Amino acid sequence: MGRANQASMVRRQRERERQLKRREKQALRAERREQKKAQAAAPTPEVDDPMNDPSIDWGAAVRETEVTLDEDLQVVEEDDEKAAAEGA
Repeated sequence: MGRANQASMVRRQRERERQLKRREKQALRAERREQKKAQAAAPTPEVDDPMNDPSIDWGAAVRETEVTLDEDLQVVEEDDEKAAAEGA
């Protein structure tokens, strides 16, 4: 009879540990949700000049390319100097 009682105690202890872990995870998720809500609610700074906007990484976003257009303003040729230099 003692073994059955001991096994039952072990099962209850495991279940308590699972519940504790589940509550900790739920608390972490709730905290992350609150942080996301706070970030979404935070006002974004208004910037007159897009080149000075800190949310844009212009080095990665913009590449200067020289294009040749025909009379219908269709691109005939693109000359990307950086891509050509990196490819060589």
